[in-house]
Amino acid sequence: MKIHKDTLKKSFIASLIIIFSVALYSSAVLAPERFNAVPKKTISLEEILQILPVESVKESLVQNSWATAIFLPQTHQQPGSSAKSLVNDEAELVQNQIYEVLSYLSQSGTDFIMTEGELYGPVEEEKINNLENLIKLRESFASQSEEIKSLISNPEDYGHFSKSADAYLSLLDREITLAGAASMLKAKNEHVCLYGSEVKKTQDESAEIVRNYIYLEDRKDQLSGNSSKNSALSALQIIGGFQDTPEKSLENDIHLMLSCPNFTLRQEAGELEQMYGKIEGLRSNKTVSSNPKRTDNPYKNIYSIDKIDLLLSETESDINNVVVVKRNKETAENFARALKENDLNEGIIQFGAGHEEGLVEELNKLGISVITVKVKGGKQN
Repeated sequence: MKIHKDTLKKSFIASLIIIFSVALYSSAVLAPERFNAVPKKTISLEEILQILPVESVKESLVQNSWATAIFLPQTHQQPGSSAKSLVNDEAELVQNQIYEVLSYLSQSGTDFIMTEGELYGPVEEEKINNLENLIKLRESFASQSEEIKSLISNPEDYGHFSKSADAYLSLLDREITLAGAASMLKAKNEHVCLYGSEVKKTQDESAEIVRNYIYLEDRKDQLSGNSSKNSALSALQIIGGFQDTPEKSLENDIHLMLSCPNFTLRQEAGELEQMYGKIEGLRSNKTVSSNPKRTDNPYKNIYSIDKIDLLLSETESDINNVVVVKRNKETAENFARALKENDLNEGIIQFGAGHEEGLVEELNKLGISVITVKVKGGKQN
């Protein structure tokens, strides 16, 4: 159906239509007045794919649908793992790419996002405020580091401050990114309405099932004689890219500068040390689930691989029924509920990539059309 220029307004739906390269003129589809959208020039699908790190876009439309969801499949930080762990390399890349897409849609007028891993309702303000403060302190730390670098004539005099500061900044960037693209966007944009998708009882049940699965996999690796380096438990604990921790190296270099004869450098280093203390205070306040430990493995006294395989099969069934199917249904219902409670007919869901088929199906059952936008991740053109 042809869309006439005088009936169009820029909106979230317009952004999706642009992504699909439907011919628009200088504005877009009608949307609620609250978005106060700005008209945007039409661009082709090829152009949008060059601007954004998007791998594919797919429609799953429902006849007479009352709402539209844009689904962004994600890879997130492995539960219980350190941000430094190599298992989170792909998650960091994906979250950065999703952030680009969310920023684009936000600029187009969308301000409702539902995210995985948070309990249903508006995401806790304290959590977002802490992330916002961490981002601001990170920027201040970066500026102060550059000031100090300009004062050091011979880097070897004060350890390797340039490298340790850059490594620490990289770690902060990784942790901020792994907090989630939607959370990053909310921390930088107050107008974004960020909702959680989870039901507490199901979330706790899912965490226990996944934890047991990791224990069973690890026990099977032990009994099979496989290298512990390849086990699920070990993978969560591998730290890549650092011979020493960035924090320790940075602390050593700051202490060297604090005792140097250059008054200005000592003063600047003191200010940096204060910033570092504030950042570490925020980092220590984060709630992180503890890593599963082999000594705590409830299956460590089972010596039959056949028994472990049976338990793995049962656990895989639980994963499908609870972690996947049940959460898909609850997330779809919570998304529909949130839209109605906020008098909306459109929004974004950022959820696990493994839920794509089931979650889209559940949303469609509730009369919600879905547009799935997959980012490239590690894939390169």
